[in-house]
Amino acid sequence: MRALIFSLSARVLYEMATGKMPFDGSSSGEICAAILNHEPAPPSQVNPRVSSGVEAVICKVLEKDRNLRYQHASEIRTDLQRLKRDSESGRLAVAKPAPRRSHVALLVAVGVSILLVVAGWFYVRGRKNPEVKREITQRPLTANPPDNAVQDGSISRDGKYLAYSDHAGNLSLLQVDTGEVRQLSSAHFNPVAWFPDENHLLVSGSGEQAGLWRMSIFDGATRKIWDEEVSTAALSPDGSSIAFLKTDPAQEIWLMGADGEEPHSAASFDSQDFLLTLGWLPTGQRFVYIRARVGDKAGVVLESCDLKGGQRTLLLSERRLWGPNGVGGLVWLPDGRIIYSAPGPGIDLSEYNLQAIKADPTSGKLLGHAVRLTSWEHSHARVC
Repeated sequence: MRALIFSLSARVLYEMATGKMPFDGSSSGEICAAILNHEPAPPSQVNPRVSSGVEAVICKVLEKDRNLRYQHASEIRTDLQRLKRDSESGRLAVAKPAPRRSHVALLVAVGVSILLVVAGWFYVRGRKNPEVKREITQRPLTANPPDNAVQDGSISRDGKYLAYSDHAGNLSLLQVDTGEVRQLSSAHFNPVAWFPDENHLLVSGSGEQAGLWRMSIFDGATRKIWDEEVSTAALSPDGSSIAFLKTDPAQEIWLMGADGEEPHSAASFDSQDFLLTLGWLPTGQRFVYIRARVGDKAGVVLESCDLKGGQRTLLLSERRLWGPNGVGGLVWLPDGRIIYSAPGPGIDLSEYNLQAIKADPTSGKLLGHAVRLTSWEHSHARVC
């Protein structure tokens, strides 16, 4: 939410007050770098008619430390309304010439508009009516040749970027709306997830790059978080923790901080069990995973547990979760649905499709039956 407030408010309020953009650049990368590393000119320096009160609001919107920025759009509206009231009553400090009342009123209107936009975004995002079915559409994002197919991918939390790796070992960044592609690395890294700041990726490496790394999307700079190769990793929704499987197959879920601090075994399983993939509950309080069992009670299940491996709940028991091409990814959406990929009901187990099953985001208990979302042929669909 704070990122959305920043992007809407910074651009609209600063431009309304000064007639200029707060951050300039010839490309999206340069603009992002400016946002991270440069301070915009104070509004009153660009437009001397901007009052100290209005400037204070804009500077708080543009504050680099997100904990010091406005936390809610309603706070912007309140401060702008207070400025409008003080301006109209003559109480506004006049260290600089005060803006015309119409200018302050317009900024108030903009602040209210921002509040409505943010509220609308959360309303649309948070709708939980399972009866509303929307047609699933697809469009190609990448155009790799068959001899250099896409290997892994991860879509940014705002849906603007796709980070993906290919069989040649390149890690690339695609801007979804423009189709612009930029190579981040050629060191055989695979994208795992996006950190909440949308400026860094969690990536995994093998060979000389074995382990987990934090990578900047601006220049590809990396910092190692974990030294050993992992089979699967998943970043918690708030970006504070990383869950991972050290081996393939794995019998333990490991957990550590986002910078690799305090790594420890969080959940252990029977010697006849092994885990195939891993995800998080939206609240960050539970894991979801696919577990296979060998021996007399052989089978494959979709299951969840708490962060200590307890309170395990069975969501689905289905041998098709594990097809000849392995197991796809998992993602637990805020509306309670778990999206995963599995072969369809036919005899061709090589054709994977996206499936959904709804579970209680607090207890992890099943709330409905699995539903197939797609009917693709000759597809090896994966969740990313």
